[in-house]
Amino acid sequence: KINEEFVDFGDIGKIKMHSIGISGNDELKKFYSKNYSEKYILSDPKLFNWMFKNNGHQVFVLSLGNGKIIAHQGYVPVVFSDGVNDYKSFISASTMVDEDYRRMGLMTYLRSSLQDEYEMAVSLGGSSKGVDLYTSMGYKYYGDLIRLIAIIDPKKCDVITRNTDKLKKVVKLSEKNNKNVCKINKFKELDSELDELRNLVFPPETYFGVKRDAEFLDWRYVEVPYNKYDRFGLWKGNKLKALIVFRKEFVPAAGASVIRIVELIGTGEYLRELIRQTVLTKEFSNNVGWIDWFCSNKNICNSIKPLGFLTQEELAPTTACIFTKPVDYYKTKYPFMFWAKDKTLYDKLPSIDKWYITKGDGDADRPN
Repeated sequence: KINEEFVDFGDIGKIKMHSIGISGNDELKKFYSKNYSEKYILSDPKLFNWMFKNNGHQVFVLSLGNGKIIAHQGYVPVVFSDGVNDYKSFISASTMVDEDYRRMGLMTYLRSSLQDEYEMAVSLGGSSKGVDLYTSMGYKYYGDLIRLIAIIDPKKCDVITRNTDKLKKVVKLSEKNNKNVCKINKFKELDSELDELRNLVFPPETYFGVKRDAEFLDWRYVEVPYNKYDRFGLWKGNKLKALIVFRKEFVPAAGASVIRIVELIGTGEYLRELIRQTVLTKEFSNNVGWIDWFCSNKNICNSIKPLGFLTQEELAPTTACIFTKPVDYYKTKYPFMFWAKDKTLYDKLPSIDKWYITKGDGDADRPN
């Protein structure tokens, strides 16, 4: 929770910097309605209080003397780790300045004040303008997440892809029959197994990313309201060898669904077998056009490519949309921006292809 503070801000006058919650707060709802959309999802207390659970159910704002909010920074506190060293960090969620107060330095001031309380921060999936904004605030652009796409049924892709008539790659579905694949109810039940798997796939001090312990995974994929995530693990010799988390997203405009994989932790054939026995079965991929997966880690991505997953470049000239509600093709990349208070870390950390960052780390895969 950030301390309340009053600031004299040039032509605007005196403004208040403070933390605020959604319950009973009409000004925050007015801000969302004006600068995002009517009935913006964060206006829903259930979603708001889940997303900001670990910072006291609050966001960081600037407001005028009459209470009007003119700048907003949602942030999700997380722990970043290399498997040995942990860092107090946050991930940005819904960064916005009121349309009447832009280009006055408000966001730079608000964001800098928040960053003073943390060691690291991340912005994921922003627009090109967002990349420019965060660069001006000292963030480093590490590149775009790798996106892999598996075409399940070209006939279901007419609306959610362009140049669909060029599609040739079709992934065959099978019946689930591997008894070593089991549903995960709560990650808390697998606490020590999760740590062992993570250290096997990502040896300490060779990777970097959000610390995916049981608490984080349960908050992200079990406690989350509205979105339903399926969670499975593959065991061999009584040891957890791979896990997958995904959700099925119905696209009204297409009359079909897509599958979003948001977590894949495992190696080689274990990971491929888990995918074959979950998302590549008739049970889950019925009426599905394509499956996609966003991740920074090259090894994980290379492990699943033999199953028929292709990059957007390999899929060309076909283009699969990123946003489906509504279907929109304006967004083509998922950029990753990173800030560290200790600038020497930029040279010490591994290259982005060794990090483990997924679309699930950002707010775009939360209910929107």
